[in-house]
Amino acid sequence: TIGTYRWSPADGLSCSDCAEPFAQPLKSGTYTLIGSSALGCVDSTSFVFEVIPRHNTYAPNAFSPNDDGENDFFTLFCDRGVARIAHLSIFDRWGNEVFRVQNATANGNETRWDGSSRGKPALQGIYVWRADVEFVDGETASRSGSVLLLK
Repeated sequence: TIGTYRWSPADGLSCSDCAEPFAQPLKSGTYTLIGSSALGCVDSTSFVFEVIPRHNTYAPNAFSPNDDGENDFFTLFCDRGVARIAHLSIFDRWGNEVFRVQNATANGNETRWDGSSRGKPALQGIYVWRADVEFVDGETASRSGSVLLLK
């Protein structure tokens, strides 16, 4: 029987001294397991793994801020691979910025645009958005698109 377990590197593992750690590495690599028996016998094995980054974001192409409880705001929806929204801006057809948020939590309420501009309901029409997104693996990306505000 195995007396001790030692996994290395410990980064991304739930434990480095148990038989079956839960792994959530951010980058591809190799884990090595060294097992020792109570009698002093030692053996090791290595596991090569590939991490496929999840850099998924989704933005709706239309919303209707009419307080009916459905599609009442525009936001950038993010999967667990997104660490934060570094910057999100929304512009009207004349290039005026109508909404801005910086250093926001992914999927947080602060990234929701309610369809207002300077405290008043914005006009129906097409708006352009741009976002800078930071991912949990340290990568960054810019995203952009358009959204239709419906009344």
